[in-house]
Amino acid sequence: QWDPPIHFVAQQTRVGHAGQLSPLTVIRAGNASCTGLSIMLADALRAVGVPARVVGTPVWNWPGCSHEALTEASCGNHNWVEVWVQMEEAEGAWHFFGAAEGGFDDGWFFPEPAQQQQPGGLNISIYGARFGPPGSLAEDSAAGLAPALYHFPMVWAWDDRSVGADDITFRYLASSV
Repeated sequence: QWDPPIHFVAQQTRVGHAGQLSPLTVIRAGNASCTGLSIMLADALRAVGVPARVVGTPVWNWPGCSHEALTEASCGNHNWVEVWVQMEEAEGAWHFFGAAEGGFDDGWFFPEPAQQQQPGGLNISIYGARFGPPGSLAEDSAAGLAPALYHFPMVWAWDDRSVGADDITFRYLASSV
């Protein structure tokens, strides 16, 4: 347990304001939003060899919400973590959990409102972050992976397209993840 503990504080990430995002700023502040907590958790998991990525949506596809850059706190954004789990000889799969809520493949956002998101909907899609910028990853090509086609939309830096991402909305549209 952290001493002092780190607390969840909602609505820190918004246009032009990142809040606490890096693990060091989260520890120093003693709090973070889902974004900061997710980045910290993914970093901690990776540090001990667990494949993890930050996942999220910039805007929930709720009635009355703009599909443009986040303008209303009640419309989004939300970030969480996915981990790659491979059981013995079975094929591996990504499983999600919130850094501040729920359990494994369980969170306030699933199945609703995640199942209202739209693949290819830019601001109303769900994205899984990838290492590096979109479309330029030589190591992806060498590993037989297609380069990231999308960027991870960051509401606090809307024009920043430096983080590659995959549109993984289709996974959340299934009845179970």
